[in-house]
Amino acid sequence: MKKFLLSSLLLILVLSGLNFSKGEAASVVFSDVPTSHGFYQEISYLLDKGVVSASKIYGVNERVTRAEVAVMVSKSVGLDGTKRATKFKDVPTDHNASGYINSAVKAGIISGYSDGTFRPDELVDRGQMAIFLARAFNLSVESPTGFKDMSPSVASYSSVKKIIQARITTGFADHTFRPAEKLTKGQISAFLARAMQGGQPTQPTTPAIPKPEPQPDLSSGTYVIPDAPTTFANCTAMRVYYPYGVRLGHPAYAEKHDRDNDGWACEK
Repeated sequence: MKKFLLSSLLLILVLSGLNFSKGEAASVVFSDVPTSHGFYQEISYLLDKGVVSASKIYGVNERVTRAEVAVMVSKSVGLDGTKRATKFKDVPTDHNASGYINSAVKAGIISGYSDGTFRPDELVDRGQMAIFLARAFNLSVESPTGFKDMSPSVASYSSVKKIIQARITTGFADHTFRPAEKLTKGQISAFLARAMQGGQPTQPTTPAIPKPEPQPDLSSGTYVIPDAPTTFANCTAMRVYYPYGVRLGHPAYAEKHDRDNDGWACEK
């Protein structure tokens, strides 16, 4: 009898120890998304909401395809992903994303090409992402903020201003948006999570005398540039974004760039 009670107690303790939330699990299910990662909170949120699934590696810095983005955006707004026939000759019924692609197209979020293809494996750039998000979340208000690499002739011009107004992103510290830059899974995750959390657009205001935006203190080694890469091949690449290098704990810090092991990578 005593052995039975002891065994039962141990079983209860083990089961109670497994009772953790999805948010807590996010810190262990993705080996490439530590709690110190710049997009950790957003990716944890998507895991909680079922937009992404647990796996050993998230692929946070991998470029994403049109099919992958169609799936993630569709899930974020609750579209049906049941596999079905599509009007695209390169997306058969048995394609993993056929249902989500079909739903996203019908919802007017994404479209195919004039040759009857969808090109599911084509990489998505930041400008296209802005268009998809503006459509998916019915954004209509444009920000007065501009970027030096965006003009009205750019296809994503209006959509970029809408997601800026909705506080989904802020662009880069050098006042560029880089619409042609290919999108990473970490970036689309961050944008989707922010959109889902209710970054509702506010009415734009046009101040009589525009005030310059404060410049970040990159010399501290701790400032994280929004949407900046978190991995760099070498210090030359890192200094394009972080001219003074970064400290230990920064998402872009890597031991291979800290040759003197002083906790500061690529410092000047």
